[in-house]
Amino acid sequence: MTLCVQTIPSLYGIYTIDRQAKCKTNQHMLKEITTALAQGLRWLQARFKSPLADDINLLIDIALLTRQYSAQLIVNDHIDWLEVLLKHPQIQPKDNYSLLASQSSQPPLPGLHIGQSDHSLLASRQRLGPHICIGQTCHNSIDHAIKAQAQQASYVAFGRFFQSDTKPTAQAAELATLAQAHQRLHLPIAVIGGITATNIANLLTFKPALIAVDKALWQGQSIAQNYGQFITAINS
Repeated sequence: MTLCVQTIPSLYGIYTIDRQAKCKTNQHMLKEITTALAQGLRWLQARFKSPLADDINLLIDIALLTRQYSAQLIVNDHIDWLEVLLKHPQIQPKDNYSLLASQSSQPPLPGLHIGQSDHSLLASRQRLGPHICIGQTCHNSIDHAIKAQAQQASYVAFGRFFQSDTKPTAQAAELATLAQAHQRLHLPIAVIGGITATNIANLLTFKPALIAVDKALWQGQSIAQNYGQFITAINS
């Protein structure tokens, strides 16, 4: 699957639902996601940690919400849940589905993001077919990214570039890796890990397609204000 890459990077919000932590109500979470989508967020990853069995219903609600805004939903790791979404009567692809929403009147189908130790990328692509967006984390490795490209990844993600509260022990990534990736890959590149509106400038030099952010978007007084600060930084 080929993504439509824009000149200006897209903000890619990662929304973590951790059932072992003090969790917000489902309605509160949906309200936060709606706020970001209404501001213009067009990429959203749903990341469930220690999920409950009925969290699939929350994921369905998130998927239906992203479709209202023609936003790309990415499911982290849970390929079985993604397959449930793709069979949902309000989500399942039409017979002639072959293009992203940016190229057709249909909202994009939900996709999958996997790490190096999750599902096999090749097996995931064979299982999901050619039209589902699949991204893979490559940490700081060009070799991983080249392999992902050969196995038909839709995008690759490098990071963490800054200290991250979400994944504090994750391998650090270097700007030199981004420079190599920009030269050697034809896939869209995502950057991730501790990114804020105030530290993003050096990353933008390497023209990433996706800027993945977690707490810097969702925490604080105002999601709308956080989103606006990122967009200002990206466009400056």
